[in-house]
Amino acid sequence: MGDVWQADVSAGDCEDIGITKKRKLMSLGWSATALRLAVAGTREGKRHAVLVVKRSDGDLVLDNRTSRIRPFRQGGISWIKIQSGENRRLRFAL
Repeated sequence: MGDVWQADVSAGDCEDIGITKKRKLMSLGWSATALRLAVAGTREGKRHAVLVVKRSDGDLVLDNRTSRIRPFRQGGISWIKIQSGENRRLRFAL
């Protein structure tokens, strides 16, 4: 059986945590179009999912590997693809 993505978890892999963060921010009033899951490569060469928050002053990355919120272009990961803000089923290569 493959990886099963889950939401509303207190622990899990990077996809589960990203989905949980997205749901929590939406419950606090953030627009779903501003919250996008993205896949990146780590320095160690592994695939990793994060939540990207689109803001007018620049996108931010919420990554379960750190408690720091950082700008999109910082952080030692190479972007692979990101979810469309308008259609969550679409992914775009970066």
